[in-house]
Amino acid sequence: AYTQEIYTGPLQGGPGMAWTNSGALLTRDGADILEYSLTQNTVHLGTNVHGYITHTISGLVSTGYGMTRGKDGYIYTVTSVGLQRFDPNNWAAPAQTLAGTVSGQGYGITAMADGRIAYCAGVNTNEIYIYDPAGGTNTLIYTAAGLVDDMTTDASGYIALAGQAFSDITVIKSNGTWVNTFSTAHYPDGLAFGDGVNSGSLFANNNDGTITEYSLSAGYVN
Repeated sequence: AYTQEIYTGPLQGGPGMAWTNSGALLTRDGADILEYSLTQNTVHLGTNVHGYITHTISGLVSTGYGMTRGKDGYIYTVTSVGLQRFDPNNWAAPAQTLAGTVSGQGYGITAMADGRIAYCAGVNTNEIYIYDPAGGTNTLIYTAAGLVDDMTTDASGYIALAGQAFSDITVIKSNGTWVNTFSTAHYPDGLAFGDGVNSGSLFANNNDGTITEYSLSAGYVN
């Protein structure tokens, strides 16, 4: 039920990904943001792939990987100085460092349906915060047992956390209420809730190259 293709190559910089309003893929290489073409416009090892152009963002700290596009159109990323954001519609504008946010290694970050940004930070990369761009507030809602490698959210505000420390997945509500934790046979890395007919499923991209679909019941109880 899956298809895949080589999108680009070779990989530059870190693994974080985000998308512009027009659907262009963005990845991060330190303070540089790579914007990939919407069409196949170059060749890599005999394969037609999507080439990129490089945007150097003034003020963007070179640490961190994860990125997400907020409802306000900004791209948000976790760095060693806290949460930063930049405008993909104005590449010349400097990155903004958001006061009161917490620094981290920059793995998990996701945009919520209500416009808030959930991200993991802290010394052990296990603290889950929610930043509200509207009011500028930053709130610690949950502390995981170990390192969180990625996170995702659904339209109802449930947040799933990829637990690298113990090879598990935890689901919480946006107020920090714990819902469920279940062990996995593979170390989960990237996460995504399904939509449409797959709205009751959670998909995990695992460190061993596999993809797992977890079919969850109402309330995301396994």
